[in-house]
Amino acid sequence: MSRLEQLIRYMSNVFHLPRLVKGVASARDGSRTRIATSTVLLAWVIGFCTRIRSREELGRLLDRPGVRKLFGGHVSSDTLGRVLTQVDSDSLRESVLVPVVRTIRHNKAWKNGSVHGQILVAIDGSESFRTQKQPCPRCSSRLLEVKVGGEYTYITEYYHRAVCAYIIGTHPRVYLDIEPVAAGEGEVPAAMRLVTRLARHYGRWIDGIVADHAFAGAPFLNHVRSLRFHYIVRVKDEERRFLTKAAADDCAHRAADDSWTERIGHRNLHVTVWDKEGYTAWKGLAQPARVVVCDEKELAQEPNRRRKSLEPERQRTRAFFATSYPPRRFPAHAVWLAYHRRWDIENGGFRQLKHEWHWDHPFVHTPNALLNLWLLMVVAVNLFEAFVCRRTKQTRDGTLPVCAVAEELAALLLTLSVTAVPCWDSG
Repeated sequence: MSRLEQLIRYMSNVFHLPRLVKGVASARDGSRTRIATSTVLLAWVIGFCTRIRSREELGRLLDRPGVRKLFGGHVSSDTLGRVLTQVDSDSLRESVLVPVVRTIRHNKAWKNGSVHGQILVAIDGSESFRTQKQPCPRCSSRLLEVKVGGEYTYITEYYHRAVCAYIIGTHPRVYLDIEPVAAGEGEVPAAMRLVTRLARHYGRWIDGIVADHAFAGAPFLNHVRSLRFHYIVRVKDEERRFLTKAAADDCAHRAADDSWTERIGHRNLHVTVWDKEGYTAWKGLAQPARVVVCDEKELAQEPNRRRKSLEPERQRTRAFFATSYPPRRFPAHAVWLAYHRRWDIENGGFRQLKHEWHWDHPFVHTPNALLNLWLLMVVAVNLFEAFVCRRTKQTRDGTLPVCAVAEELAALLLTLSVTAVPCWDSG
């Protein structure tokens, strides 16, 4: 059985993807359409799994005889873009993305939690793409100073941002939802809408939200607690100086509560922590905060094949973490580890989306189509990650890179024969 047939069977029999996409609402007139909306959505998902770089590339792929038979007809690049503008985003999210994530959860992913028995979700925002031409009505804009002909001038650049929710600390790490940031809006209001939907769709099994200092505001954290989520957030001196000053004064007058040495990435860190509850210096916060203060020292590293000289010890900047978790349920080591695992959304999330899934390319640049494109992309990422984690032994053993699976799928589609087309089973 080829890898392509394995993937299609996995999507059909485990996730019932052909049935899910048929439930997506659309503004299209069904009596006047030749290609079904569900067919176009399936084409986008398979195209993303093969890491297509543009809508035109997907259109050329769908024009091949074997691929045309796989989807029951040719889908042009114009149809791929036009259908996305007419699909209802809320219906796409609730009919496809949410059931896919729930199926992954039902199949006992994260059964032991992601960090210290808790299922933690990272919230963060990133820029998708930018352009200096052809803005859409919901583009954000900024002025850039550029040098033209020896003189400096200002040009307007347009861009889109989004806030994502991402499982951290375990495999498969999947996207739970995505929310666009409107023009003139910050990431925090978009994150509040996102967390509200998380509570509605997955609230019974998500335990905590992990965020960076940009979300360290009382309105956002109060909203998280009102939805019965715990939070872990980094606090910096310039933002909550009264809280950090009180925590630093406590550290100066008592011994550390714990210390350990642990490897994070390619660094060995010696960590010393102070942990205390009941801080009320954060104005506007509905409940007293627990603060974990961490001093990290990078230990010396001997020369090796890549590192030609000895790297001496280096003291990192003191870090303050505010959390609503009680110490008995989530000790200081777990709080420290959870925030380090938050980098999963930066290194394995947005970086992977941009460099491997081409999230920074505007496949379709209209507001509704762009959101639908992002939702379909994260659906494809989730399905692909679940497939390589559960059904591809070589990737689990580390003998086969994940990108090689995508390359193999692309090669199989390019050489697909009309006599060996896999079957979309409705499950």
